[in-house]
Amino acid sequence: MQTIYERIPSTRYELLRLREFEADLRAGFDILKNKEEILLKEFFDAAKDVHEKRDILDSNIKRAYTALVKAQGVHGVLGTKYLAASVLPCAPPVIETRKIAGISIPSVKHTQEKRNVFCRGYAPASSSLELEAAASLFETTLSDAIQIGEKEACTEKLGNEVLKARRRSRALKKEILPEVLREKQHIKESLDMRSRETFVRTKKIKAMTSS
Repeated sequence: MQTIYERIPSTRYELLRLREFEADLRAGFDILKNKEEILLKEFFDAAKDVHEKRDILDSNIKRAYTALVKAQGVHGVLGTKYLAASVLPCAPPVIETRKIAGISIPSVKHTQEKRNVFCRGYAPASSSLELEAAASLFETTLSDAIQIGEKEACTEKLGNEVLKARRRSRALKKEILPEVLREKQHIKESLDMRSRETFVRTKKIKAMTSS
């Protein structure tokens, strides 16, 4: 099987080229490790945020459904459904991207609307304190769920990019860089051997010409 150094001429030019290539590889390895560290920090920050917000979301969901049951006790199940069907939709979230270490990460902008009985779409006279409490809690829950969705998408993207950077840095360190170093060593040995052969040949020629 033909190796890499058998395909490249053993010349001083190739040795200089490989030295430059080695320097580029080492610089690239440092960049990848730095990128991995930045992404890993962002990953753990986002994962921690997801964990904290999920606890809040679970608590708000329980409170919202408790308030909904109370509203259904006042308006009845069908009456509550009828009023809910009259509610105006919330403003949709705006999905953008932001850059972290050159990686595009999804970013969702959503403004939680503080609506009252006059802004929800149904007649204020048909509402109640129980219904308004349930509506307010569900609107808060929606905002929390959107934020958690953004963070979960962020952690998934960051996790994949961390693994990708780690695989690339490992390939540089374990495969590409050792092969380049072996190539350099082979060319050095070949040049040294040629230098010794040239020295011996020169001595023989001098001996022959002097005799």
